[in-house]
Amino acid sequence: MNSFSVYLEAVESVAINRGLKCICTFQYTSPWNTEKNNLTRQESYVLPPRIAYPYMVIGFCNLTAREIEYVSAIVDRLCVTVYLDVEKKFPSYFSDSCSDSGSSADSSCSIDKFYSKMFGEDKVRLMACNQITVSAFNRLFMSLVRVPSGANVGIIGMGNIGFKLALLLTELGVNVNCYSPDYGRVLEICKTIDLVKPRYTQASPRAHRDAITALSTSETVVLCANKPHVITPFHKPTLHSGLSIIDIGKESIHPEIKAHLDVLKVKLINLNVSNSILEYVLPGDARHDETRFKPLMRRVGEERLVSGGFPGRPGDVVVDNAEDPSFILGYISDSFSFKREFKRYV
Repeated sequence: MNSFSVYLEAVESVAINRGLKCICTFQYTSPWNTEKNNLTRQESYVLPPRIAYPYMVIGFCNLTAREIEYVSAIVDRLCVTVYLDVEKKFPSYFSDSCSDSGSSADSSCSIDKFYSKMFGEDKVRLMACNQITVSAFNRLFMSLVRVPSGANVGIIGMGNIGFKLALLLTELGVNVNCYSPDYGRVLEICKTIDLVKPRYTQASPRAHRDAITALSTSETVVLCANKPHVITPFHKPTLHSGLSIIDIGKESIHPEIKAHLDVLKVKLINLNVSNSILEYVLPGDARHDETRFKPLMRRVGEERLVSGGFPGRPGDVVVDNAEDPSFILGYISDSFSFKREFKRYV
């Protein structure tokens, strides 16, 4: 848990130096392992601090009960509000300490009850992170496609996020090409969207048996799969010039493909949810400058600082804001993966 201590020491130092009040979010990713086809404990990690004067929004992801207890004293002292992601309730994460019986079936293991007990009901607020992701996508998509009706968009990965985006796009009149490995499930999802969309919406989603057809018939592709490298060298012939790829997972493209996107004339956009999260959690007195979280790259000596979802290359240093960095979040590896290594920027 040393990484949590390093994180909290750094954010507390910046908060004190800049006179910032802190808000903390506790978020969770899906526990479903698509490779092993079962529920799997996900890695816990810290979230990038986001500064919007006079606040700093900090956060953690996938913490167990014991890890929450470890950070709770400092979080409680630093933060005026604690936001909790309740879309994904995992009692098994909390069965080791939130009930006397230790049974994950015990109602006292409810995630929201546990947090309220830890921080107090008056401090805890609830948040819906998947809806925030959808909001961030909608903001991005409407800035890219001014007239969405009739556009062709592929969605690779039809889980919770993929379903919500397919419904949103269908209601905008977009021709949505849907793909997941389980073709039967994709068919059922497309039927469901047809049932719940407005009666006179002309567009309908289309289920594809193979990712190749979904890619080749789309001008924009959204990667929502819950596993890495869903776009591999095998798919290279379908990545046509002018294609835009919006990567929600940020690890969905094989390194060999990432290294040649410029040659292929394919545009990669990493979805950045910072502005949507800040809109959700910030009080009315915050000075929220949306441009602070746009994709940025700045050279400092021989280093390249990147932030805001800027598509980095190996060796790039990922920071909270390339123009005015307070924290290093990690680095881009030789395989084009983001490697977390949080510390104060000096």
